[in-house]
Amino acid sequence: MMRNIFSSMWHNKLQVLLILILSTIAFVLALLTLTNSFAFNTQISMVEDMFSSPLDKTYRIDVSCTENFDTSGVAFAELKEFINQQGNTVCGAYDQTGAYFDELQGNQEYIALNQKAYAGTLYADNPSIAEVIFFDTEILNLMSGRLSQEDFQPVEQNGETYLPLYAGKDFKGVMSVGDVLTISRDNIRNGTKYIVKDFLPDDAKWFDDSDPITMPVTSLNHKFLAPFSKIDKTDSMTQQSTVGKIFIVSDNDIKDSVSKKALQLGIKLRVTSISDFIEQWKEDNNQILKLNFFLAVVVLICSAISMISTLCVTVLLKKKEYGIRIAFGTTKRQIILSLCFEILILNVIAGAIAFTYSYFKYANSLISSFQEIYIKTLCSTSLIGLIVLIIFLVAIVLLIPVVILARYNPAELVKEES
Repeated sequence: MMRNIFSSMWHNKLQVLLILILSTIAFVLALLTLTNSFAFNTQISMVEDMFSSPLDKTYRIDVSCTENFDTSGVAFAELKEFINQQGNTVCGAYDQTGAYFDELQGNQEYIALNQKAYAGTLYADNPSIAEVIFFDTEILNLMSGRLSQEDFQPVEQNGETYLPLYAGKDFKGVMSVGDVLTISRDNIRNGTKYIVKDFLPDDAKWFDDSDPITMPVTSLNHKFLAPFSKIDKTDSMTQQSTVGKIFIVSDNDIKDSVSKKALQLGIKLRVTSISDFIEQWKEDNNQILKLNFFLAVVVLICSAISMISTLCVTVLLKKKEYGIRIAFGTTKRQIILSLCFEILILNVIAGAIAFTYSYFKYANSLISSFQEIYIKTLCSTSLIGLIVLIIFLVAIVLLIPVVILARYNPAELVKEES
């Protein structure tokens, strides 16, 4: 039977090509729509997993403007200090930025690692730069994971005080625990000394390559984690960079008190709970998903109608061939099965092409968190959805042609041929 199927496909190359093209386009759009939809749900789950506190008691601060930029660093510091003084309340912020360490500038192994990690990104032409996440240690009380404030206390060594630094596991062969790293070429942090306290654990669930809020370019495995220095906490440029990355956990409704204090300090802001943030995120995303879904359904219906029309015409035009095959001993059931397997094979090939295209589309994204979330979804939920869609489409497309074939009388076909 398989020989007859491939022979039929070869003799009907144009029909096969048309079905392949229609199926592939339909499956690509369907896969992208399914993946975008399911990946968004994965993203939401990741947001929920990031925080160790209830989402309705975890807040995000978005700043719209500050009255005086030059003094905004001090104002931010006062605001966070005010919030942390409230009962059962914790506030912290973080900033991700590039920095240079004197001790790594001539390290060719370090530069080679960065060239690979930064390929196609903002830092591609500057592989000696290090991506560092600076943060208030208080923010660790909000996050899931093993790291805590105690892990980032200053380290006394040989009569000097160093700020602790955790390095991504990619750098294990480049540096060692206890190495001193000095920041250079930075007007703010010039000369600040850090000591490598350890390497980041594999299960670190912080603002890394899985960060569903900021979607960073490179993985946490290739970053450094360090607390804000004393000067960072009041530096205006640094603190302005934390806008949108300031979080609060409180058992109390602190929105009004925080907004009032911020206005006194010349800061206009909005305090939103993570649960409300997620709901608004869902609402905005659903509008996009509806358009994608509508387009995918329209293309799928048009493709199915085109394939049904093509197959019906083929079945009607091949009555002579069916008569010859029946005359040589082929049963009508075998002819029907042959048609079914032919369409199934073509749709499976189209599905494989669509899956491969979608995989490389997501894999070639420069944002590693985008890659992780979407490829994970594509290879699990979306793949199952594609298999179900292939079966469904094959069943729909074959329904009318098979009914036409089933109504043929073998004796009449043979008689008509003779």
